Amino acid sequence: KEIDPNNPEILMINGVILGKNNKLSEGLEEIKRSIKHLYSPVILCRAYFEAAKLSDSLGKYIQAYEYYEYGNSLIEKRAVELAVDRDQYLVDINKNIDYFKYYKEKNNIKEYFSEINPIFVIGFPNSETTLLGQSLEYHPLIQSINEKPVINVTIEYLCDYLGEYPYCLDKINNSNVGSIREVFFQEISNYIEIDNEKLLVYKMPLNLIHVGLIYKLFPKSKIIFTERHPCDACLSCYMQYFSLNQAMTHFTSLESTANFYALVMGLWQQYTDVLPIDWHALRYESLVEDFEGTMRALLTFLDLEWDDSVLSYHRHAQNKTILTPSYSQVTQPIYADSKEHWRRYEEHLKPALPVLEPFIQHFGYDAEPTTSTQGS
Repeated sequence: KEIDPNNPEILMINGVILGKNNKLSEGLEEIKRSIKHLYSPVILCRAYFEAAKLSDSLGKYIQAYEYYEYGNSLIEKRAVELAVDRDQYLVDINKNIDYFKYYKEKNNIKEYFSEINPIFVIGFPNSETTLLGQSLEYHPLIQSINEKPVINVTIEYLCDYLGEYPYCLDKINNSNVGSIREVFFQEISNYIEIDNEKLLVYKMPLNLIHVGLIYKLFPKSKIIFTERHPCDACLSCYMQYFSLNQAMTHFTSLESTANFYALVMGLWQQYTDVLPIDWHALRYESLVEDFEGTMRALLTFLDLEWDDSVLSYHRHAQNKTILTPSYSQVTQPIYADSKEHWRRYEEHLKPALPVLEPFIQHFGYDAEPTTSTQGS
């Protein structure tokens, strides 16, 4: 900044740093100065999201939403320019819905023995799988792998070997399940050295879509399903500056986010209806209200003893690189600011509420309107 005080990119980054140091107003003004002169579409987009985040922290919710709206419009524009095929992702989800609608087990897959039965952490993005993953990682009997496309690679192998997914799941049997698992574990080993003495936890939220495949390959595996108030889950995704891909392009409006949520969660309900999966619901709100109690219950589900190291997740996280959008939350002690965050944006969420209402009721949340007014 001393060398080039008016460089807009430097102003933007300095604004981010000021915000992280709790100098919110100064950081926001710095970013607002940068926005007028930024020329890179990618950096400009990030600047709008950072300005929105600081405005939200300052209680300026209407201004924050305007920044988020413009930032998402830039993502939408870039998705069109890059011809990101968002519809194909919906097609793939609907294929799973179609396949498992009237699913009946065609093989006695419980006979398939696996020496390692991974734990799968799934959920809608921004349901706090990052906080959970960081906490579990420091239990001495757990090793974890986070946000890696292991299932996607396995599916590519399945398509080449057995035919179109998910319809090829019918063809998994005792003679080929070993080779499919081998592909799965080989991909895991590209990222970590598997320790057979530890429980392997694999966190990838939208593997939720592939729970049918997971059960086919590892019927004895346990699944951790992270849940959050549907309004907060959708709002959080809309407010997050994700890398552009087929899934994340559905988060550029609250309506499309809600529709995507309904499709994904409808599939999850379908899985729990037709498959005898062993799963545990971990609620975001419980995690921030009673972290230790919630984690103790989870470790009991995993048949593990309690270890105090899971409480110091934020100290560990500060010393490592975290590439998920939840970095700011996992590098500090637990806070509950994001609980009921959607109440501040009730007016903007109204068009999406009819889509989310069935899931709000299903998960036992409250959707009654408040009488409070939004910040200016």
